[in-house]
Amino acid sequence: MEKLKYIHRNPATRGLAAEPQDWPWSSFRHYATGVRGTVEIESQWTAFKRGNRLPEEFRDQRVAG
Repeated sequence: MEKLKYIHRNPATRGLAAEPQDWPWSSFRHYATGVRGTVEIESQWTAFKRGNRLPEEFRDQRVAG
């Protein structure tokens, strides 16, 4: 999670976007809200939509900006 938070914050830190959710090639918005973005990742949201559940250790892990 530490590395993921770093990756999500990096565009804002570098001045490429005002906020992490503003960077179009980030999975931040998906992790935070479940909204599908440019980058598709495996999450509780995508697993649920496919009728699956993630392993217990991955459930309810949301990334705070």
